[in-house]
Amino acid sequence: MYVLGHLGISLLLYAPIAAWLVSTGQPTLAALTGLVMVALSSLPDVDTQTHRIAHRGPTHTVWFALGVGLVAAVGSGLGAAYLSSLSLPPLWAAGWFGSVALVTICGHLAGDLITPMGIWPFRPLSTYHRSLDLTTLEKSTSEPAVVCCWCRGAGGDAAGSRLLTAFSRPSHR
Repeated sequence: MYVLGHLGISLLLYAPIAAWLVSTGQPTLAALTGLVMVALSSLPDVDTQTHRIAHRGPTHTVWFALGVGLVAAVGSGLGAAYLSSLSLPPLWAAGWFGSVALVTICGHLAGDLITPMGIWPFRPLSTYHRSLDLTTLEKSTSEPAVVCCWCRGAGGDAAGSRLLTAFSRPSHR
């Protein structure tokens, strides 16, 4: 899956979280949560930027997801302790943003799970491989549809429909 597809999956995961946070009077936390989810949506694909790590290798495992969640928890807990303007208890911030990071990376893994290549989620402890082989998610058509689904799910039915129509037209190059 490409960057746009992973972004769309993160936004799909974010939509109900944002709705809940805003409805409970926490728009700043909703914005910070969205920022974290968008920033981390393609983090496991950092392996494509180097030839030292195989693509869908260690960065596409549950261990990586747990590690990113732990780093986010420690970082946000320390940040909340030193930034009193956020008014978040450090332990609460650590738990929240650690969980958000974990969910985001697991969303990335789920996105790669539906492709033919699949993932090896428990490497190196297990050689278990899983692929649902639902779609190739080509860059030109299917991935923008994931973002359009988010637009529709987030309450932007008209915007999502317009985007879906625009992306479904054949390109003339």
